[in-house]
Amino acid sequence: GGPKLPKVETHTLAPPLKQAVFDLETFSLDRGWGVLMVGSILVHGEGPEPKLYTYDLTESSTWPSKRSEDGELAAKIIAKLSECHVAYAHNGGSYDVPWLNSIALKYGLPPLNIKLIDPVQVARKKYRIGSNSLGSLAAFLNLEEQKMPVPPDTWRFALMNNDKDAWAILRDRCESD
Repeated sequence: GGPKLPKVETHTLAPPLKQAVFDLETFSLDRGWGVLMVGSILVHGEGPEPKLYTYDLTESSTWPSKRSEDGELAAKIIAKLSECHVAYAHNGGSYDVPWLNSIALKYGLPPLNIKLIDPVQVARKKYRIGSNSLGSLAAFLNLEEQKMPVPPDTWRFALMNNDKDAWAILRDRCESD
């Protein structure tokens, strides 16, 4: 029953909403002496399929002579994220965005200014699961893909030894997160 609803026409002139899911891999949790190593961004809305962008420190023009120079890497990540309307990053509000903005401050880059949805904050506010880590949430939800385990030395081997296998593991880890 009820009245017949009018047909709604779809407006196709506006560009699609671009959304990014991203993660960073860093050496140290403190940007004061740590280094950004890998950034991975999955962008939805650039075409019919999501597009994955992964950047790492070894692609910088200063690599390997200046291994602590992460400004060029941060600039690439901030530029790609700035093309998007909304970003999703697990613990992004407390870690990833402040880390990128710390690098931006150091190198005179524009800070990342994007609408952020942080699943860790959603989990803390809406649920009582115990731990809100990405691994714990994936396990709680019985997701097919779980948090990729990485031995602690992997970050050190990549940065200090330029170990190609370690870099590949970190890129895979960043993309899987």
